Amino acid sequence: MRFFYSNVLINEELIIFQKNFIFKIMKKILILNCALLYIALSISCNQSAENKNTNIKGSDSTFRLGSAAQITIATNDIDKSKVFYELLGFKQVQEIPSGIQMSDESVLIMLQKSDNKFIRISYFDSNADKIADEVEKQGNHFIVKNENTGFFTRSIFSTPDGIEVSLVKMDPSNIYKPKGKNGMNMSDAERKDAKNYPNAMCGAFGELSIPVANFDSSYAYWKKLGFNGTKYTEPYPWAVMTDGFLSIGLHQQTQFTYQAITFFAPDMQQRIDKLISLGLTVTEFMAPGNGVVVSPEGTHIFLFGM
Repeated sequence: MRFFYSNVLINEELIIFQKNFIFKIMKKILILNCALLYIALSISCNQSAENKNTNIKGSDSTFRLGSAAQITIATNDIDKSKVFYELLGFKQVQEIPSGIQMSDESVLIMLQKSDNKFIRISYFDSNADKIADEVEKQGNHFIVKNENTGFFTRSIFSTPDGIEVSLVKMDPSNIYKPKGKNGMNMSDAERKDAKNYPNAMCGAFGELSIPVANFDSSYAYWKKLGFNGTKYTEPYPWAVMTDGFLSIGLHQQTQFTYQAITFFAPDMQQRIDKLISLGLTVTEFMAPGNGVVVSPEGTHIFLFGM
């Protein structure tokens, strides 16, 4: 993977600082991508502010998959996974028969008991069945449609890049809402101060990173599902996209083949050192100050400095 999160403010002083830093650390790679990734995050912030919690369509008539979202992670050992995410700064916020919800106040995750391995994007809405019908009209294949689990009704479809998306029929007001900042709603000024990052261990959620085979096709696909972002071509085709509830990163490259939950912070090296002191194995990733840690169930967590 050839990128890392950088808090690039569009002013002359910080541009000069970043160029010097990148030339020293990264030499000839990533100098453009660092600035572009910050711009993409800023765009995500602006777009998320425009999105409304309505039903199938927001006030701007853009299609919406739901009115609340979480990242659902399959694990065959919930207790072991829970301990791991607690070390990463997450706390349990709710327990349901199929698993537990946890949050670090920048993103909501669900540890779901399953012998299968997957990271699923889950949306909640009172009109989830109608949303599923609209998604099906777009030509999507459903793994299950309006399945009654005994607790709620859900539909699950798979994207061309192999990402499962669950549409759960449930009042979104009952879903826990993280109280802190993340890559979608943190201002430029707030990104400068490590105290504004809600997760004391990892910083703030930036995106669910997704490797894609055909960037243009994947970008167009997610745009139809209500996500917006800006395309970039250097150092490879990529974009950060958001629907106001979750941010995803589309990356057409050859360095990683798995989905990853990505965090960023200005003092990430100190955070990584703290995680290592707690017994976690954090591997340096791409450059000093960045790292990757793998959970017991196999989820990759990217930790990027700024």
